[in-house]
Amino acid sequence: MASDRLSALLNDLSDCLMAASDSSNSPHGSELQLSTRMRTVLVSLLGECIDVKTVRDKDLKVLLNLVNLALQRIPKMVRDDRGATVMTIFSQILPLLAEERLHNLHSYLLNTVTSLTVNLASANHDAYRELCTGLGELVTDLRDLLRFMCQPGALSPGGSATIACFSGIHVGVASSAEPTVQNQASEGPVQQPAGAVNTSAAATISLSSISQCKAFLCNALELFARVLTETPATLAATVAPAAILAVVDLLAHAGFSVQVAAAHVLTLLLTTIPAEWLPLLEFLESVLWIQRQLELYREGDSGSR
Repeated sequence: MASDRLSALLNDLSDCLMAASDSSNSPHGSELQLSTRMRTVLVSLLGECIDVKTVRDKDLKVLLNLVNLALQRIPKMVRDDRGATVMTIFSQILPLLAEERLHNLHSYLLNTVTSLTVNLASANHDAYRELCTGLGELVTDLRDLLRFMCQPGALSPGGSATIACFSGIHVGVASSAEPTVQNQASEGPVQQPAGAVNTSAAATISLSSISQCKAFLCNALELFARVLTETPATLAATVAPAAILAVVDLLAHAGFSVQVAAAHVLTLLLTTIPAEWLPLLEFLESVLWIQRQLELYREGDSGSR
C-alpha cells in the first residue's frame, strides 16, 4: 500500500467530514457532490486498509469509527445510491468477523455492521429484505459447514473451506429496468443492460478450523439477533424455515459458545414471532436433549466423588 495514496485518502476523508459539519448552509448541489465524494473516498480507503490477514487492531478500530462517523454526518451518502455504498462496506467488513485474532474487536465490528443494516433498511427496503434472507442462509450454511468440519479427516492439514454469502443482494440506482449485476463470488460479472449503477453484497470467506467456524457462526447468530430485534416482522417474513431449524439444531449440538448464541436468538424468536411460525416440536426436542445431557453430567460428576 502506497503511503502517499493512503495519506491522500485520509486527507480527503477529513475534508469531507469537516465539510459535512457545515453542510446546513450548503446548497443542494454541494451536498450531493459531498455525498458522492464521501462514498468514493470511504470505499477506497477501506479497500486500501482492510487486509483480512494483516490489518492491525488499532487501525481497524479507527476505520470503524470513521465509517460510523460518516454514516452519522452524511446520511444522504446512503440515500443517494439506495444503499449500494452500505452494502459495499458491508462486504468489506463482514470477513473480519471470521478472524479469531480480531476477537477483541468483534463487538466493534458487529456494531458497525448493525449500523450498516439499519441504514440499508431506510435506504432500500427491498435490499434489506434480501439481506435478511441471506443472513438466514448464512446461519444455515455455517451449521452445515460445522457439521462437515467435525467429521474425522474432513479437512486436510493446512486446508480450508470456503463459504460464499449474500451473493443474491444487488443494490444501486438503475437507470433502466434491469440492473447491471456483478457477483463478487463468481468468476466474473454478468453483464446486463448498460446505464445501471449496481453493487453486489457478496463475500467469500475461508475458514480453516472448527474454532474459526464456530467464532464466525457465533457472530452470524449475534447479527441475526440484532436484526431480529430491530425489525422482527421483516426478518420473520423473509427468513426461511430452514434457518430457524438450523438455530434450533445448533442449540443442542454445536458446543457451548454456539449454544449460548443460538439460545439468545431462540429467546428473541419466541418473544417476537407468532408461535405458529416456529418449529416448536423441534425446539422442545432440543431442550429435552440438553436437559438429558445435564442429567448425565450431574450423574457422572456425583459418581466421581
